[in-house]
Amino acid sequence: MNEAAFFAAVRTGFGVRLTQVQVRVAQAIMARAANLSVEHLAYIFATAWGEAKLTPKRENMKYSAKRIREVWPGRPEAVAFAGKPEALANSVYGGRLGNRRGTDDGWRFRGGGVDQLTGRDHYELVGIADAPEKILEPEFAAWSIVHGMTTGRYTGKRLADYGDGPKFNARSARAIVNGDVKLNGQTYANHWRVFRDALRAAGWQPGAAVPLQKPKAAAKPKAAPVRKSAITTDKGGGAASAVTTVGGGIVGGTLILGLWDSIVATVQAAAAKVMAIADAITFWN
Repeated sequence: MNEAAFFAAVRTGFGVRLTQVQVRVAQAIMARAANLSVEHLAYIFATAWGEAKLTPKRENMKYSAKRIREVWPGRPEAVAFAGKPEALANSVYGGRLGNRRGTDDGWRFRGGGVDQLTGRDHYELVGIADAPEKILEPEFAAWSIVHGMTTGRYTGKRLADYGDGPKFNARSARAIVNGDVKLNGQTYANHWRVFRDALRAAGWQPGAAVPLQKPKAAAKPKAAPVRKSAITTDKGGGAASAVTTVGGGIVGGTLILGLWDSIVATVQAAAAKVMAIADAITFWN
């Protein structure tokens, strides 16, 4: 595919200049979507453009009272939080999408990435609930939107449900990510046409790109060598005079023994948490 022709057509179609981040995200999406048709790939681009202009970002929640009424018509109480981003996020997202009421989950798991991934449940599904800012990484953001739209991870609906080729329904396909088809379906269909024409002009063919490797899990920390020293007691049954140490050193004393045990337990718990996160990420593809 002629990438230069593709990006030139996108710039012309939207009348904008593209940033390096936008180009990097677009390239990552094409690599991830190597086997998709022009119509399906164009709709992934349309969604990434409509949601975030192909730029991974977090939802800033700086909505006016008027916009709050438009976006959340069923939550009139939220209008009181216009101009208060964190409070608004916790109001409109709290108690839904896996977010816990009475916490900052609404804010912590607000929209993110180029798909504007929202809610604790969705962040857990992609393995980053403990590190939600990872959705801002271009390669991960690209993986998330391609995976979500091809598998139905967002709403249960996926690209294949809306036809392909000349029969692809670009207006109704908005339901893959959001149920606001009546409000925004046509807007996203218009975005889709720009990207479809750009891909055609560039000569996109399914399978032409090389798929990216799945995002790598964090490396598991290596445990420090543990050596057990001799532990002795006095003849009267006193406390041990030496303790097990990390790295081979010996520390004596009852007070230090208890303190050291606490430190070791803390380190082990932290290591276990890191490994659990790494294990969760193994399903990312």
